[in-house]
Amino acid sequence: MALGVLSVVAVALSACAGQAPTSAVQKTDISNVGTVEADASLVALVPEDVKKTGLRVATSAPFAPFEMFDSSQKLEGVDIDLANAVGAKLGLPVIIESVDFAGLIPAIKAGRYNAAIAGMEDTHARQEVFNFIDYNQSGAAAVVPTGNPEGIKTFADLCGRTVGVEQGSTYDVVVENRKKLCADAGKEPVKLSKYPTQSAALLAVRSGAVSALMTSKTTALLLAADGAAEGRFDWVNDPQEPKGYANNPGESLSYSGIGIPKDNEKLFEAFYAAMQKLGEDGTTKKIFEKWHIGDNAVVPPLKNQAVG
Repeated sequence: MALGVLSVVAVALSACAGQAPTSAVQKTDISNVGTVEADASLVALVPEDVKKTGLRVATSAPFAPFEMFDSSQKLEGVDIDLANAVGAKLGLPVIIESVDFAGLIPAIKAGRYNAAIAGMEDTHARQEVFNFIDYNQSGAAAVVPTGNPEGIKTFADLCGRTVGVEQGSTYDVVVENRKKLCADAGKEPVKLSKYPTQSAALLAVRSGAVSALMTSKTTALLLAADGAAEGRFDWVNDPQEPKGYANNPGESLSYSGIGIPKDNEKLFEAFYAAMQKLGEDGTTKKIFEKWHIGDNAVVPPLKNQAVG
């Protein structure tokens, strides 16, 4: 699949894409969080090739609140702050590029990036490419137009209707694994419509092309927050699965993880150690609270906790 680069944004230092940043980072200020300083013991863990190139991160915006574009088209969000914080702890300049979500793994395989931070679910299939540092846990939820005009209250109410998902995400699995719920209710299964970006899927919700968008509960809460998205969306708080939809009914909720290529074990351990430090000093929780999802933070971080 072709890689679709949407935006190139230099973060933490003014290094340009394509250049190899060489100067070490001593500290980085993160808005509404604080200053993160380099840790000499962690800097020593960073592979020499990464010290030469800097931390080159692939993300996929917009996927609120993990990665988004602000009014000046700069990247912001949970993952952007975390990337900056890890880079600071490791003494590395950070360059983040936004690509189509379906292009993340091809881009990593091509060697363009040494980390993927995109609200990406840790799955066994993705572990063939990545080692994961799991930092977020949340179920899925359905996003509907404001006022919920179709009266969707439970998953069964989606049966026979069309639901949008972002292409490359795992939310189609959430839907496919609930076919039995529709069959038991004597209804047709949910029809899926895949979109290249979350924004495109939300446009489909607003236009009525789909009845709902299946996405993370984290994102659903943000979209339905007072004043968010011009009040265009609500979310379905299904009383049968109040913590959000797991991939399979009755299964544990999945984790989102930072993906480090499996062939770079040294960087994985350095990155994990930095995330541990950020958890210990409260930075991770501050970042999550800044973006209004404090309860989702996994502190201390976990490794490769794919569900199922």
